[in-house]
Amino acid sequence: MTFSFPYSIGLHDSDAAGVVFFASLIRICHQAYEAFMESVGFGLGKIIQERRFGLPVAHVEGDFKQVMRVGDKVEIRLRVAHLGRSSFRVEYEVMLNNTVAATAATVHVCVNPETYASMELPPELRTKLKSKN
Repeated sequence: MTFSFPYSIGLHDSDAAGVVFFASLIRICHQAYEAFMESVGFGLGKIIQERRFGLPVAHVEGDFKQVMRVGDKVEIRLRVAHLGRSSFRVEYEVMLNNTVAATAATVHVCVNPETYASMELPPELRTKLKSKN
């Protein structure tokens, strides 16, 4: 994995049993994705403000390998696993005590912000993403 993001499991991430709620896995991974995009010069705030393109999520998946509880310190590792003409796949490993506690993946499609029709990834973004896969 090429990017690492530390995270502490909070109460808001858990269900009534005190373990990570399934939907929180994706939200936690998305926080790592946002930090990753910022690190390569394409922060989501910048993308939204400039309105040259959008990168909505078109597919999401996740698997739990072990329980994560409130207070656990995890590390989210991510990498760009596939780079297409107009989309890219990001894969995540959520590490707890040097063990994979969960995996996830998101596919982002580059779209025209006015029509939401898919469009080719901008060359400068493609270059940054290619260097991370």
